[in-house]
Order: sequence, then C-alpha cells, then structure tokens
Amino acid sequence: MAKKSLDYHILITLKERTRDGEKRSIEFETCVLASSDSYDLMHYRLCSCISTKVTSIIRMEKKDDTSKTISK
Repeated sequence: MAKKSLDYHILITLKERTRDGEKRSIEFETCVLASSDSYDLMHYRLCSCISTKVTSIIRMEKKDDTSKTISK
C-alpha cells in the first residue's frame, strides 16, 4: 500500500556568511509534498533542494492548519 503524500507548510531558517564575514539568518516559508513527517527525511529533502545548508526547520504545518513542531 502506497503512503499518502501530504502537503506541508514549512518555515526554514538558513544561516550564511556575508561577503564581509558577518553571519546572518534568513527565514522563509515554503510548501513541500512529503509522504512522511519525519524531521530527518524533511531535512534531507530540503537540503538536497537548497544550495545553502539548512540549519533548522522551525515549524512544519499540515495544510489543514494542524501545527506540528519538529525542530531539534
């Protein structure tokens, strides 16, 4: 039996260094389809899609607005 894919709304924090050597955090929101709500799987999929390292996923919400915190 195939797993059902769910549409998740995710808030992501990226950490990077500017050209001046300063560290800054960038937050953005995105949606992703996933067949699992495992933090490690979501982190792996997002890292493979984004060239900058994803340092944390702050919040993951199912599209029906049921909120689930998955931060480590």
